[in-house]
Amino acid sequence: MKKIFKVNWNETGKIKVKQTARSFDSVFDKGKTLGYACVSAGFATSKYRVDGKYYQKILIQTEMMPHTVSGNNKGMSQYLKLSLGLGDLMKNAKIEPVSTSGSTGYSISYAVGRATSIGVEASTDKSIAVNGSETQSEELTAAVTFAKNSLRITTNKDDGGETTWIYDYVSSTVSEDQNAYLFGSSVQYSTYVWNMEKNCAVVYSGLNLKYTLTFGGGNQKNNTIVQNWTKTSNHLGSVSGNISLVY
Repeated sequence: MKKIFKVNWNETGKIKVKQTARSFDSVFDKGKTLGYACVSAGFATSKYRVDGKYYQKILIQTEMMPHTVSGNNKGMSQYLKLSLGLGDLMKNAKIEPVSTSGSTGYSISYAVGRATSIGVEASTDKSIAVNGSETQSEELTAAVTFAKNSLRITTNKDDGGETTWIYDYVSSTVSEDQNAYLFGSSVQYSTYVWNMEKNCAVVYSGLNLKYTLTFGGGNQKNNTIVQNWTKTSNHLGSVSGNISLVY
């Protein structure tokens, strides 16, 4: 089997998110650890031109891991935003997942040369169509399911020169199933693909991925949600940073 993509993997390691906002719940004080997260990103480039074009792809896996504060009190995933700086030479761009409303899942596909490092499945027997040309490669697919109404996804493939993915975790005062998804670990996948102009010898060798990770908190037993001191938000702590994606 001939692999057309070479991929370089970049990851943050374990990121700790602590509470930075005051709340009226004595268990949730500033400085408490609300959760952890890990962002992994694969940057793939075709080894040669296909139909005269080089192809590049980004695959991002973000794992949100709420942390037990005390007893039944635990952090809750609240918000994840990813932003990828774009380049002028990117053509025919495609973003996944598409924006969803009221859905209970999504899937992504991605053709690269390494699969198991970030936990997605690879099929080595498939061929992928690249502008009409079929070339043997590995095709990675991932499916994510979640409780109804617990996650809203908003994506934009060019928002002021950035591709953005927003995963908004939605707390509930009535649905324990909806909150269970927020109390538990969850994984979100994001992809962005493009090609260079025909016969262009240049490919992107470095891109910047920004992330914002936000956690809140609540009580799993009585299904209560902690708000910050302004009582206008369930967000208690955030961490922002970036990953330099180098090919």
